[in-house]
Amino acid sequence: MADREGVAICTHTADQLKDWLGKQRSFSTQPYSHLAAMLRQSGDREMADEIIFEGKKLQFQHLPTFSGTKALMFIERYSTGFGVHPAYLIGWTLVFIGIGFVVFSRDPAPEIRKFSWWQRTVYSLDMLLPIVHLRHHHYEIDLETEWARGYLYFHKIMGYLLASLLLAAIGGGHVIE
Repeated sequence: MADREGVAICTHTADQLKDWLGKQRSFSTQPYSHLAAMLRQSGDREMADEIIFEGKKLQFQHLPTFSGTKALMFIERYSTGFGVHPAYLIGWTLVFIGIGFVVFSRDPAPEIRKFSWWQRTVYSLDMLLPIVHLRHHHYEIDLETEWARGYLYFHKIMGYLLASLLLAAIGGGHVIE
């Protein structure tokens, strides 16, 4: 922890604190939440995020295998690092832009064929992000193959999902339930 001037006053590492919290007889998220709140209040956001991530990871492990909560936490873990690492979404966005680039580049639609590699990348981005409309013409292109059209629908759905996850990560605040 750090005092008001930012000088570290906690002599324990995050790993030592996680080991200490792991000694609970029965798992509860409350000690993780409490410690993270204290660390955040003292100015040690990085260690607080590590504690939150560990608590969420253990909460995920303790859930029944086939549950809706576990499915949602799985998505949250690998998309935003349980809200602690929303930058993971940038990686997922780049992955989907890349896949879209490949899929859309293989479609024989004349409009797509005229595009340079850069324009195909921008087209993929424009089709992925629901709140971004870079060029009106992109929305008038009629893809010719069924698989490219099918992927376009999936691509757009993933764009909405990524945007929703980003909003949840930003507004959710690292709460362990």
